[in-house]
Amino acid sequence: GFFSSLSNAVKQTTAAAAATFSEQVGGSGSSSGRSKVLLVIDEPGTEWAKYFKGKKLHGEMDIKVEQAEFGDLNLVAHANGNFSVDMEVIRNGVKVVRSLKPDFVLIRQHAFSMAR
Repeated sequence: GFFSSLSNAVKQTTAAAAATFSEQVGGSGSSSGRSKVLLVIDEPGTEWAKYFKGKKLHGEMDIKVEQAEFGDLNLVAHANGNFSVDMEVIRNGVKVVRSLKPDFVLIRQHAFSMAR
């Protein structure tokens, strides 16, 4: 009846979501199979890389931390699900743009104004 159909739909949806999550955590991202990229959006006062240094996901994958403020990031998302993040960084006194595709994002900076 109705409840068994609803139950089956919930089971299928849950299984699909779990498979998608496992794929994302298990290495289908753009980073190498032995490391994952964590993009931390925060002000430079806290060095997030030191908190994740030596930490591993599932006991085997390293965590590579990239940190930037909202103002230094540009996100492009496409209808097919692909995306990329451009991050402005200063190297040797010169502002350069790096592209990355993070596996995870941690947002710690308050978003006050996106006007600039």
